Amino acid sequence: MEEQKISNSIFDQAKKYIPTYLNFNQTPMAELPFISRGRDSRITDADNKTYIDYVCSNGDLILGHANYRVVSAIRDIALNGFAFGFPYPLEIELAKMIAELVPSVDQIQLLNSPEDAQALAILLTKAYARKDNVLVISNDDSAHQNIDKLHFYAKYNDLSSLEQIITTNKEKIAAILVEPIPTSPEFLIPEQTFLLKLRDISKKNNIILIFDESKSNFRIGIGGAQSILEVTPDLTIFGGLIGGGLPSGALGGNFELMSLLDNSMISRRHSLNLSPLALAAGIETITELLKPDTYLILQDLAKHLENGFQWIKNEHNLPIEIKRFHSFFSISFPTENSPWPQGFIYNFFAKMLSLGHYIPVPNSHPWYISLSHTKKEIESTIDAANEVLRNKSALT
Repeated sequence: MEEQKISNSIFDQAKKYIPTYLNFNQTPMAELPFISRGRDSRITDADNKTYIDYVCSNGDLILGHANYRVVSAIRDIALNGFAFGFPYPLEIELAKMIAELVPSVDQIQLLNSPEDAQALAILLTKAYARKDNVLVISNDDSAHQNIDKLHFYAKYNDLSSLEQIITTNKEKIAAILVEPIPTSPEFLIPEQTFLLKLRDISKKNNIILIFDESKSNFRIGIGGAQSILEVTPDLTIFGGLIGGGLPSGALGGNFELMSLLDNSMISRRHSLNLSPLALAAGIETITELLKPDTYLILQDLAKHLENGFQWIKNEHNLPIEIKRFHSFFSISFPTENSPWPQGFIYNFFAKMLSLGHYIPVPNSHPWYISLSHTKKEIESTIDAANEVLRNKSALT
């Protein structure tokens, strides 16, 4: 990226100690600025350039950066110690809050990441069902490589493939794992009919249904996708939003399944699960989300984005796919028989970043809007996108 003198200097140092990696946007570290601070809907890099942030720490910062109530809660805890290796009262407060708000949850195991929660869910279901395999529903072709010993794989919304796999292997399958609102590798509008059928098939075949709601729960509404789509799983995976954006995750479910953890039938070796800092941040975040009209505000902001890009699409007669579900929003550019110049998708992202708008790379994750975003900021982003897209031939 241009004009990143300090970030480039930091990167030169980083190369000595840290392997170059791909971030959430699948963008090499060398091509991104180093961020020094964030406030509300904006982040500022080491070169003091500010960006409107539509990634929001992979969606976890629903209140925005450095929300004063969250920061105050964290500070109050930190002043009295923040790592003990003993039970901590806020664990019960956060667990009770989630259990009372999420339909599938009677009990919850707080953890340090959604990956920890996913691993625990798989161990638990295999122990409960006494079967060795899990069926993953995902449009990510590499999904079966990312989780240990997942032997079966089906596409989201592909019922015929799903039914064939289960009919042939139901004696082997302990659980079905699905993200009810797919966010990776590309955001998809959820299909209630598919999820209802999935729930029906899993019950008929005594297969545990796991919802990975690490991106959707408490982001699209209290209770998440399972509340809005009216499909209740057996287990639910939670992500960093329940810790206010600090490292956090959790696995929740019904008493029958979660009792296996209480009876020590499952090994749960995790270091200092959900620190007091994350507990305080999570409680404060969910408390804010419970205020009236919170999710109507988020939806209205997402609708404003949707309308703006629809105007750009119509104004320039562009083949853009625009998707929105509640506050989830994304844009995609067709790749088959593409009218776009080679390298356009990444170059669009890079150009928007240079103009001060940090967005997910198109054709990937949804845009994450926070309660700190304003319509004025969104209009600024739409204006920038309009400027870029009307001169798309330059993005080569």
